[in-house]
Amino acid sequence: ILNYSCFKDENNNQYYVGKNALQNNYLSFKLAQPHDLWLHIKDLSGAHVIIKSNDINDDILLKGARLALAFSKATINNNYEVQYTLVKNLKKIKGQLGRVSFTTHQSIIVLNDQQILKELEQIK
Repeated sequence: ILNYSCFKDENNNQYYVGKNALQNNYLSFKLAQPHDLWLHIKDLSGAHVIIKSNDINDDILLKGARLALAFSKATINNNYEVQYTLVKNLKKIKGQLGRVSFTTHQSIIVLNDQQILKELEQIK
């Protein structure tokens, strides 16, 4: 049931990807810590991505955003907005498994080229 995916980059930063509401809920509210980074495509169905890193920089953020697009309803070779915030800013929406609201966030515009799946090592 909780068959979420996990990827790591060359610096051993870990990226957890939920592929359904149950996995998204688990990752965002059980596995994630308050200072982990959460990402999700804006206005489309898709994965919650949790980044576990001691030092999140622009490269790590971009990798997480690209994963959020790769596991979403986004079409290939188009740009999309990905929202991100610290996990501590997330709140469950009562009665809607896997849905969240947040008090503050930032956004990044990213091309959905699916190449991220070849660049990161899948470890789960």
